[in-house]
Amino acid sequence: MIKIIKFKKRKVLLGIVFFAIYFAIVIGFIFYPEGMMKHLHTKDKKLVQIPFLIVSIFPFTMLYSYLRILFRKKAIIITSEYLIDNSKYESFGKIEWKDISKIRRVKKNNIQIFLNPIRLKTNPLKTFIRFIGPNSEFRKSILISDTLLDCSIKELYKTISKTYKEYKKKGDRTTAV
Repeated sequence: MIKIIKFKKRKVLLGIVFFAIYFAIVIGFIFYPEGMMKHLHTKDKKLVQIPFLIVSIFPFTMLYSYLRILFRKKAIIITSEYLIDNSKYESFGKIEWKDISKIRRVKKNNIQIFLNPIRLKTNPLKTFIRFIGPNSEFRKSILISDTLLDCSIKELYKTISKTYKEYKKKGDRTTAV
């Protein structure tokens, strides 16, 4: 069984458009801080420019992530041997079922997959993006969200859980023989 889940390209493009709007506002505040300074009661331009430069780091990482996934065709591939997660730039890619210790649903639109500690190694850029991202509190696991996916989180969770349970059941039969 192979299940392929694609991206909602419209949402990826929408993210790029929001970044462009945000970037225009940040550039405006950096080069013309006088408009913002009226509200801050300060005469020092650096007090306005430096925070906007610091705050703009996160949207640049998001833009980089969106551009990297814009041309990907498949977000998640589920087979009986492994799961390939390409739903975000900082995703791990191919994860074999044997490297997964537990799967559970978190909040409304996330699936949390707990991995063996050896599997949690990625390149430095992906680690940095995971660290500053909104899901940085999940250090020993990964989160898969349905935000950019072309299916519901219920359907995705059901498919992943079913395939993982089948793998576990098959593994239990092979070790018992």
